[in-house]
Amino acid sequence: LTRFAALFDLAQGAAEVLGDPAAGFRAALQGILTSPYFLYRTEIGDDPAQRDFELTDYEVASFLSYSLLGEPPDAKLLAAADRGELTSASALPGLVQALLAEPAAALQLREFLLEWLEVIHFLDPEIVRKDLASFDGIRPAMWAETLDFLDRHADMTGDLTSLLTTPAPLPSGPLGEFYLSGPTSDSADRTRTGVLALGTLLATNAKEGATSPTLRGVFLRERFLCQDFVELPNVPDINDTAEREQPRTTRELYEFHASIPSCAACHDLIDGTGMTFESLDEVGRFRGAENGVPVDTSGKLLQTDVDTELRDHTQLAEALAQSEWVRECLSRQAFRFYFGLATSGERTVDGTLERENRGMPPIQAGRAALGRGGSFGELVAALVTSPSTLQRTRFEPPSAFGAADSP
Repeated sequence: LTRFAALFDLAQGAAEVLGDPAAGFRAALQGILTSPYFLYRTEIGDDPAQRDFELTDYEVASFLSYSLLGEPPDAKLLAAADRGELTSASALPGLVQALLAEPAAALQLREFLLEWLEVIHFLDPEIVRKDLASFDGIRPAMWAETLDFLDRHADMTGDLTSLLTTPAPLPSGPLGEFYLSGPTSDSADRTRTGVLALGTLLATNAKEGATSPTLRGVFLRERFLCQDFVELPNVPDINDTAEREQPRTTRELYEFHASIPSCAACHDLIDGTGMTFESLDEVGRFRGAENGVPVDTSGKLLQTDVDTELRDHTQLAEALAQSEWVRECLSRQAFRFYFGLATSGERTVDGTLERENRGMPPIQAGRAALGRGGSFGELVAALVTSPSTLQRTRFEPPSAFGAADSP
């Protein structure tokens, strides 16, 4: 009040000279609307000199409401902040459960899932392009199928195992006809297991006119195992491999490409999972053969805690559902979304894998909840009832020379 009253007085003094009686009001309003406290959600505590600090009641109100509901705190939550009730660790679990029971919390969870699964931009034809003329017309139905699957198996009571391993039935109507419209769908295995076999995910992780075991494998590694892959320099173009080898199938093409020593290390890790989806083409249609060659969906899962040979994507989904690494990665992804914070990481010498500070209390609380067979609601509750919701450590940003300044 003191700051904006002073701003009002300064402007109002000039207003007498300018003959503008509203100048002070406009100046105060402009100051309020351009203040960082209006534009940003603060999590800085009362004393900026403290390295370890607690959020204020109002900061906790904003954190919980924006994180769990995606909207500003309502009058009830602000009243609790007025009474100083939001910085009590014992009161936090009950407050979180009440917020998670609100309809907005379910919508926020769905938003997280769509971002985590990287299908958030599926409806944009500039991002997900396909050569098939009938694809754009079926996009809305494919999107609706995904939302329905998430609502059934990944709501607050759903769990990771259901999301990954529940059979996805063939839809009725035009979408079902589309999935059966491939040239070799009559001879195809019509199994679709879990969210990974939905048309939106398959189409998003494929090329315009062909499947891509690499794109699908990278997606799995990054989103489900938190393993980050970077493009190494001087890697031969796969189109050069295709021109030289003239393969008949996608599997042959990628096997030829992976036989190049500079490509083998990454492709062995990636393609072994991506190949398990070869019975589903670049738009999710069933296929039994490619250029007259029966599709081969065998693969392998390497460098995980559940390494195994794979017959198809069903076995891949079942393995991922048993993985402690997947549960921890999902908890990390949820932490980034609900806390709005990145997690620090470092790369191995070859630049292919990322190791993050896995001991963070919220991440481990979420992992533990999932490890007990917990639901997505229990995952979120575990994250935001950890000590990190109320207590933070302040770090200075890197200096211009790249080294962290002293706190």
